[in-house]
This record gives sequence, structure tokens and C-alpha cells, in this order.
Amino acid sequence: MTESGQIQATKADIREVVADNAALVAEVAAVRESLASERQSTAQLITELNRYTAASEEERRLLREQNGILMKMNDTLQKQVRAEKQKGIGKLLLGLVVGGAISMVATQ
Repeated sequence: MTESGQIQATKADIREVVADNAALVAEVAAVRESLASERQSTAQLITELNRYTAASEEERRLLREQNGILMKMNDTLQKQVRAEKQKGIGKLLLGLVVGGAISMVATQ
């Protein structure tokens, strides 16, 4: 610096500062470009995750619906099994009564 407050530099120093400045400008541009690319990738990832989440929620809804249908079918089948058991017991008792009556008639 001179006594009057002006900056004194050689041409080589000025060229070095200009080159450093140009390098910094290029680096900032590269960082901005990289950041824009990362933002785009992040937005795509968010979109894909939202689609996946929606599909998963729909699948869970369908599975709950299917589970409800299967539970109703199971209840119906259980009722049918109980009814068949009741019929079987009734037939068994009838068979025992008829068999007992036949054996009583046969023994007399």
C-alpha cells in the first residue's frame, strides 16, 4: 500500500488474484450445479417414496379387507361344522336307540 492509501501490486500479483478469483467462480458454479442435481434427485426420491407409501397403504387396506372376508368365511365354516356335529350326534343317538330297540326285540 502506498502512503496515499492506494493498493500497490505487481502485474504477477494481479494475475494471480484474477486467476484465483476465476477458479473460485468456477468452483461456486460447480457447487451450484451439483446442488441443483442433488435437489432434483431428492425430489425424485421423495416422489418415489410417496408412490411407495400410497401403494403400501392400499395393499394394507386390501389385506385388511381380505382378512375380514376370510374371518367371515371361517365363522360360517365353524357354524357349519358345529351343525354337522349336531347332526352326527343326533344320528348316533338315533342309531343307538334303534340298535338298542332291535337288540331288545331280538333277545325276547
